[in-house]
Order: sequence, then C-alpha cells, then structure tokens
Amino acid sequence: MKAFVCSMLVLSLFVASTWGQAETIVRERAKKLVNQNNARQGVPPPMPPAPAPVQPIAPPPNPALNATLQNIAELQNNLSVLETNAAVKTQLVANLNAAAQGTKPSAGSVSKLADDLTTGLSGKKLSQDQRHKLAQFCHAIANGSHLQPAQEQAVFDGVTKSLESAGVAPGDVAKIVADMKVIVGETK
Repeated sequence: MKAFVCSMLVLSLFVASTWGQAETIVRERAKKLVNQNNARQGVPPPMPPAPAPVQPIAPPPNPALNATLQNIAELQNNLSVLETNAAVKTQLVANLNAAAQGTKPSAGSVSKLADDLTTGLSGKKLSQDQRHKLAQFCHAIANGSHLQPAQEQAVFDGVTKSLESAGVAPGDVAKIVADMKVIVGETK
C-alpha cells in the first residue's frame, strides 16, 4: 500500500509540473497568434512597458562652495546696509578678511578698502544686481592668487562700471579700484 501511495504522489507531482509547463506553452502560443493576427490587420505589436525613469543622485554638498556663497551673501548684505549706515564697516572688514581662502591680505589694506567703499557708497543706491556683482568682485580680489591677469582686469573693469553706474564719484571709484589692486597684489 505504501508503494501505491508513493507512486501516486510521484505521478501527481509529475502531472502538476507538466500541466504548469503546458499552461505556459499554451499561453505563449496564444500571445503569438494574437500578435500575428494583429500584424495582418495592421495593428502594431504591443510595446513592453517603459522602465521607470532613473532619478539622478544629487551630488553631495560642497563645503567650500557653500562657504563662498555664504560669504558673498554677507558681503552683499554689508554693501546694502553700508549705503545708509557706516557703522557696518567693521562687519564688512570681517567679511572681506573671511573671503580670503589662501594668502590673506593685510589688515591695513582691507580696512582702507572698507573706508573707501564707505565713503564712495554713502548716500548712493546700488541695485540688487550691482550689490551682488560688487560682492562677487570683493570676494574675487580677496583670492587674487586664483586670478589670471585678464580676470583681474575684468574684475577691475566690472567694479568701475558698477560703481560709476551707481553714481559714485570718479575719484572714489579710482581709490576703490586702487585698493583692490593692492589687495590682489598682497594675495599673490
């Protein structure tokens, strides 16, 4: 009796596995026939589902870049307040010193630039764009060792243009640019 039960069990497993394979074969054959009929009637074959789009992985934040952007934002804020409040000069000096990532300029030259900026911008109204560019230029000159001669000239020209368009007196513009040239020289 045990032999009969074992043989029936083996036979049923064989039939079940064969039935599963037969079912798969029948299903695939039916799909093939449907696709052939559709092709004869001019219906395009079904497209496989498109894979889900891959989300780009955000690069890790760059601490040096974040520090640079933060410094430029602080310089820009100092410049906007400096137009009406000369007491911000000490913050401007601190932010100009913080901008230098390599060789630091002397405290005297940074203080002189802050003094000349205070004098030149007093009572003037720079646009948001002018303040942003001037803050970028101040950050750049504090890192003069990274600038090529053509880039230095572009910074000086940009400062001149921004200050002149804001109504800063030509003599004050010349002093500010001269101060920036000294700082660039010190950071080389």
